[in-house]
Amino acid sequence: MLNKSCKDIILYFKGSISYDTIGELIVSLKDKMREKCAQYGNYKRLLTLMIESLENIVRYTNSLHVNDKLIKKYPAEFMICNDKKTYTIETANIIQNSDIALLEEKFKMLRKMNPEEIKELYKITITNGKFSDKGGAGLGLIEMAKIADEKIKIEFSAVDENFSYFILRLMIKQA
Repeated sequence: MLNKSCKDIILYFKGSISYDTIGELIVSLKDKMREKCAQYGNYKRLLTLMIESLENIVRYTNSLHVNDKLIKKYPAEFMICNDKKTYTIETANIIQNSDIALLEEKFKMLRKMNPEEIKELYKITITNGKFSDKGGAGLGLIEMAKIADEKIKIEFSAVDENFSYFILRLMIKQA
């Protein structure tokens, strides 16, 4: 589950995430950031990270064949919180255990890279045009790594022999 100990939760959602849900969350984020008189640069970076992370959940979840009881017990979650100097975006969703090794490898690679190497990988990936069955080229993960100020953090919690709950944490410093 997500770390809800943050004192200033800007946005929180738990349940089925669709493209319509993403649209509603975009409007909510815009309103909340306007209320807080947040800097445009912070809003723009949060928005991009939010969209990328939520689209990953939608694409991945749509490709899963999971029973409804499991989805109800482990629904997708999304949160943005603010801690004076940092914004944190956290997402959680169910994934197949068979996908963990590949995800860990991708994140391990991204964690080893410096910002310039990530930018170069982004350029190569965007011009390469090779896409996976789920619709992506890993470009979303690379873009998140490019935008986040700290290395992406991931965590897996076993649900059963076939599935785990995947938590993704992204952080940006307030400008």
